[in-house]
Parts: sequence; structure tokens; C-alpha cells
Amino acid sequence: MEENTTNQNANLLVSKEEASQKIKSQIDKGKDIIESSKSIRSERELKECRNQYYKWSDFNTELLKTIRESQSYLLYVLILIL
Repeated sequence: MEENTTNQNANLLVSKEEASQKIKSQIDKGKDIIESSKSIRSERELKECRNQYYKWSDFNTELLKTIRESQSYLLYVLILIL
């Protein structure tokens, strides 16, 4: 079992702890965006929320590139979120 964990971590470009912290931070920011979307009352607020989401999403894509060699990690993160 330990060997399997080592193989999974071999593709990490940062420590497991650092990767976990960064991903959890982004998940929290995503939750904040969802929460703020519940109080949208105008077209302007909707546009602001969309912009926040797109910026958050783009950052996540770049973050995953800095954390892991393979983009398959994105699937793993999405599974954790859902």
C-alpha cells in the first residue's frame, strides 16, 4: 500500500501538504463565490460574480499545472469537490 502512495505522489511538483493546502484554499474561494451568487440582485452583480468565477476557474487550471505533471489531477480534484 505504501508503494502505491509513493507512486501517486511521484508526479507531484510540490509537497503533498502544499498541494493540499493550495487546493483547499481554492475550494474555499469557490464556496465563497457560490455563497455570494445567492444574493445577486442586479445584472451588474451577476457580471461581477461571473468574472470572479472565471478568474477562479482560470487560476485553478494554472494552479494544477504547478502542482502536478499531469492534468489528470483535475479530475481527482473535481471528484473531491463533488
